[in-house]
Amino acid sequence: MFNLKLVFSLAGIFGFGLVSAQHTHEIKCATDEIYHEYYTQNPAAKMVLENAKMQMAELKKNPQTKAAAVVKIPVVVHVIHMYGDENISKAQIDDQIRILNEDFRRLNADASNTRQVFQGVAADLEVEFVLAKKDPQGNCTDGIVRVYSPLTEDARDNVKSVSYWPSDRYLNVWVVKSIRNFSNDNTGITLGYAQFPWDRASRPTTDGIVIRSDYFGSIGTAGNNNSAGRTITHEVGHWLGLFHTFQGGCFGTGGFVEDVDDTPPAAGPNYGCNPNINSCNNDNPNLPDQIENYMDYSNGSCQNMFSQGQKDVTQFVFQLYRPLIITQANAVFTGVDNPNNNPLCAPKADMDFQPYFVCAGDQITLSDLSWGGAASNYTWTLPGATPLTSNQANPTVTYNTPGIYDVTLTASNSSGSSNITRVGKVIVRNPNGDFGAPYSEGFELSANLPSGFGLESNDTSWRWKVVNSAARTGNRSVIILINENEAPSKFSSLILPNIVLNSVGAPVLKFWNAHARRGGTSTDRLRIYGSTDCGKSWFLITQRAGVSLSSAPDFNGIDFVPNQDQWREQTVLLANWQSAASFSLKFEAQSDAGNNIYIDDINITSANSVENLELGSEIKIFPNPFYNSTQIAFHLNNEANVAISVTDITGKEIYTKAESLYSSGDQSFELNSDNGFVSNGIYLVNISINGKVYTRKLILNR
Repeated sequence: MFNLKLVFSLAGIFGFGLVSAQHTHEIKCATDEIYHEYYTQNPAAKMVLENAKMQMAELKKNPQTKAAAVVKIPVVVHVIHMYGDENISKAQIDDQIRILNEDFRRLNADASNTRQVFQGVAADLEVEFVLAKKDPQGNCTDGIVRVYSPLTEDARDNVKSVSYWPSDRYLNVWVVKSIRNFSNDNTGITLGYAQFPWDRASRPTTDGIVIRSDYFGSIGTAGNNNSAGRTITHEVGHWLGLFHTFQGGCFGTGGFVEDVDDTPPAAGPNYGCNPNINSCNNDNPNLPDQIENYMDYSNGSCQNMFSQGQKDVTQFVFQLYRPLIITQANAVFTGVDNPNNNPLCAPKADMDFQPYFVCAGDQITLSDLSWGGAASNYTWTLPGATPLTSNQANPTVTYNTPGIYDVTLTASNSSGSSNITRVGKVIVRNPNGDFGAPYSEGFELSANLPSGFGLESNDTSWRWKVVNSAARTGNRSVIILINENEAPSKFSSLILPNIVLNSVGAPVLKFWNAHARRGGTSTDRLRIYGSTDCGKSWFLITQRAGVSLSSAPDFNGIDFVPNQDQWREQTVLLANWQSAASFSLKFEAQSDAGNNIYIDDINITSANSVENLELGSEIKIFPNPFYNSTQIAFHLNNEANVAISVTDITGKEIYTKAESLYSSGDQSFELNSDNGFVSNGIYLVNISINGKVYTRKLILNR
């Protein structure tokens, strides 16, 4: 043991600065950042930490006798996903559990890489992790829960309410696609974070670990990074009360009790794997930084040890804050008491809920995504398809008749079965068009969406619907409900039938929308996509966001409902696709926690009676692509109020020219590459003329 009696203050624990932004914008662990934010918002919560410090210090003076047995921690892995790569395999999860057990029992193959100076303090923490075999209700489980949620792309503590098991009995791990960023320049990625054990009593439902799917394990989606599966080893260390080895800098400590003497102080986090670094010279003896410690930020391939002092901390934590989870009674409750007990659970039938878009006569292959127990039998019920049923896991079928069809899957094994039905799973279009232009839809004939309309969403509960609370004309419109609590990553699409455009000259889409920003800052988006292959692929035509979407004053109430004067006409030219055999349109709304978006009176007609009301000529942008500057030119038939904005492809506004009155005649505006443009690519120029917005694509290539 090294003699480091270095006392650190509360401010030193969580006030040394958000160091992670110092290295390649990769926040290896956001635990410090999370707690810095938490204590800033809840100053009284700091007393929980102070009380814990005193309890731990007292226990260190009078330690209790530890049971000889290795403790087992039941684990539940909540995979929060949107049916993408983040829906990781069981093999990848098993791989991570293996790594955890090797690291905490010091059975890791690279344990021999611990430098000689630290070999004597490297410790087996005598902790093992086992995927739970019984859920909180006593039902069979493989310790994995899969839940669809858009929150996987914007995760923090918000994902924990999606799926949670009692934290006094289970270690909850939430695996997500991405964690909300902490980087000051908003370009970094956060790999994971944990909650400290002394907070479990006051915040039991958030106790656990959140981690990115591509840093969970060492295979599958995690096979292309340098973490070696040690990211969660680090986070479990926090869950057991360990701080960073660099906590408090040269006058800090690497554990929780003030004198975890066998982890030398470090001035800050270490990255890479530099064995020669010795960032502090005030320790006695003067030792190098312990870069091999799992609680540093060094590469996973460099990490290979916990210390005996850190082991002592974890033993105190079990006694004080996690006494139930390590008991034999809990092992029986969670099913981890018998390592040879591997029950076969009934499968939970599942398939991706996004619709398939096909032309009549096309084949599709459906995919089984059942989980929870290996299925041995499958029954697909496929109305409208040939064949109508299938017993294959991933059947290929043909749809010959236009329509919208449901799909049902039943998955079973010797332990039981379950089934799932996806409503509107397959949308079959007429490749020769369902309707000819001119086409109009005012949503007046029914309380349901008109025949031939399809829905697509990343949240089954968040979809466009017909309402009678507001309308531009008549009594009904369609709405996507958005409120201040809506997840920013949500999207929902309203898909029109296939339209034949060549029956009108210069086809144009006209519709009315109603929307109000929340707080003057929200940027809910409405994107319009087109397809010429029955919806199998889509291309972006235009989008509206912020001021180009708003039709009413800012609204901060509970539910925005427009009056008759709070609607805005939108115009989108479709002439580029007039020759297509058929053409599909998709209205996609994306939430920014703002306000409801309404659409009414959709019309596809001739532009000759629309655009030339104000414009005497086509809007031209030249040069396009451009290098340094470009000109936007058009002719006004009459004086008009004109405003210009430029957005990137995500809808972020990068340039605005405020609305003002312009006289009739030729008009031109110059855009320079320094007008907010940050990188090469596609941008959208939105020109508002008397409230009508015309959009053109602009390409920067410098």
